[in-house]
Order: sequence, then structure tokens, then C-alpha cells
Amino acid sequence: MNPVVHFCVSLFGIWLFNALFILAINSSALYISMYSTEEKPLCYLDYIGILVWLVGFCFLTVADH
Repeated sequence: MNPVVHFCVSLFGIWLFNALFILAINSSALYISMYSTEEKPLCYLDYIGILVWLVGFCFLTVADH
């Protein structure tokens, strides 16, 4: 197989698999956010989740720099 073709197939295969995997994991949150009509205030678990996300985001930002 031509190296360029192999590279393109490998790259798009990885990207496509990653996109489908993310969609499968995130589909429940997407469903709830699209079809939820009930307004609820944030609870302590929401704030813990936001804090965990911020810490992870900061770690990734520093690691990528």
C-alpha cells in the first residue's frame, strides 16, 4: 500500500473511531440537555463536577504547553 494512502486511512480511521466513541459516551448528556424541560438549580454535585473539569483542563493546558 502506498504510504500516503496508508497514512490517510489510518488518520481518518482513528479520527472516525474517536468521534463515534465520544458521541456514544456523550449521547446521554446530549439527550438530557436537548429534551429536558425542567429547570433545576445546580446542586453540590454539579459544582464538584465543574471543579474536577477545571482541574483536568488546567492539567492538560499546562501539559500541552
